Amino acid sequence: MSPAGGGRGQRGFTLLEVLASLALFGLVAAAGVTVMAYTADSQDALRARMDRLGAFQRSRALLRADLSQAALRLVRRSDGSNARDAFTGGRPGEAGPLFAFVRHGRENPAAAARASLEYVEYRIVDGRLERSARAAVDGTAPAPARVLVDGIRDARV
Repeated sequence: MSPAGGGRGQRGFTLLEVLASLALFGLVAAAGVTVMAYTADSQDALRARMDRLGAFQRSRALLRADLSQAALRLVRRSDGSNARDAFTGGRPGEAGPLFAFVRHGRENPAAAARASLEYVEYRIVDGRLERSARAAVDGTAPAPARVLVDGIRDARV
């Protein structure tokens, strides 16, 4: 007797062929997951490096702007006595600032009646380069410091 349906047997995949194709798909999927994980890790590392580079470039631009507008003006300390130098500097880890000076060009968007001079200090505190500026040049307390770059090990001025 001939099989129903025209005399030909139905053809399909054998169990061995199905298992081989599943194994091959598993290898390709595992390789794809590995590549995707590597790509995600690379993107995280690149993002962290670009953030650090951006912070460094912003700090460099701010430092350049501050130093290009430096003014030769002595400041008064909080006790009213004059400072000895217009530009002061120190070493990282010492009590004073890394460097401090007076600069021109303080922004005044509201056109308030005040001087365009600003006293600026750069310090290294716990491995961070910080910048602070005083609201008035003479004898006032500095505003809270702004962290420019983190992870500083050493600096020379």
